Amino acid sequence: MLVGGALDDGNAAVYGEFVRQAGGAQARIGVLSASSAVPHSSANAVAKVLKAYGAGEVTWIPPVTAKRDGSGDDPSNAALAASMTGFFLTGGDQFRYVQSMVHADGTDGAVLRAVRQRFLAGAPVAGTSAGMQILAGRDMVTGGTSYPGVRDGAQPGVFDTDDVLGYWPAGGFGFFTSGLVDTHFDARGRNSRSIRLAADTGHDRVYGVGEDTALVVTGAGTAGESLRVVGTTGVSVLDLRSARVGLAGGHWSIDGVRWSYLTDGDSYDPARWRVAKGAGSSPAVPRSRPAGRRAWTRSARTRCGTPRSTWPRPDCPPRPPRRPRRPAPVRRGAHQGSGVRRVHRGWCGSLVLHRAGRVGPGRLSRPARRASHGPYGRS
Repeated sequence: MLVGGALDDGNAAVYGEFVRQAGGAQARIGVLSASSAVPHSSANAVAKVLKAYGAGEVTWIPPVTAKRDGSGDDPSNAALAASMTGFFLTGGDQFRYVQSMVHADGTDGAVLRAVRQRFLAGAPVAGTSAGMQILAGRDMVTGGTSYPGVRDGAQPGVFDTDDVLGYWPAGGFGFFTSGLVDTHFDARGRNSRSIRLAADTGHDRVYGVGEDTALVVTGAGTAGESLRVVGTTGVSVLDLRSARVGLAGGHWSIDGVRWSYLTDGDSYDPARWRVAKGAGSSPAVPRSRPAGRRAWTRSARTRCGTPRSTWPRPDCPPRPPRRPRRPAPVRRGAHQGSGVRRVHRGWCGSLVLHRAGRVGPGRLSRPARRASHGPYGRS
């Protein structure tokens, strides 16, 4: 289960789905939080929520030391992980998972080996934010924002600044490999950086998961892999199979990228690159665009045709009433009855009188006009 981050404690659809897959009241869920700057606190917060949704037992599986290669080799922690029926990975910095659970040569540490064995045996694994990112395959993004990423391109490695679009060529744990993944997709405007990273590393598909939303994966890594969206926002699927990279005005450019947006209840077939709309799904409509007269005009022309002489037809929507025009306000200045609309302090302090049909300098005496320009004349 890939969660895009900022998962609300009240999101019963996502938490409930994960707890159900892990076994419900008989579930034994292990929480991995090596990515967090405060691992124990993060694990406790998640454990409290999972128990509220009916999980039987929730246990923190700690790394021996954070930020150290291969520190997830503690035998007792590995044995604890081997007894779990599901795993939840918290957010933070995804590269800390690499440092604490993967050896320097790229092989699994003992804890990760136990988690992988349980995953292959059918135990669900959910990750939010950095916990989602670490579940990806090769070329895992490590940081960077969209503008400098698109401008300068992707660079392998881990960087301390968001001005570099970094990625880790070896990738994450490799539990989900049918495309690149990115988190907080809509809230942080990460579509551009994902497209640039995919183009630079040779990927032809990106899954961008929005906040408070999960992409539920069934049969991960198999020919029958299927995806389903659960949550309050949505998932973007970017298709780069027909994309063309070039230069426009001396700058990097790309076109031909297809964008599909899935919302709660929609599903996706990675093998066929096909979206299936859910029963209760509705077309995405920008929230900031009210349905007013202009929207009616567009829909009427589409449904009723043009020219206007053919209107109205029986299937045409009713025309919204025109808004009455307000009369223009008449503002008068200090000289009532003189035709002066208003007086204001103009360029370099000079007085300007606005008359009906005429704008010009006020009728000041020559010394006063010179004084209004300041000691250095017009500035």
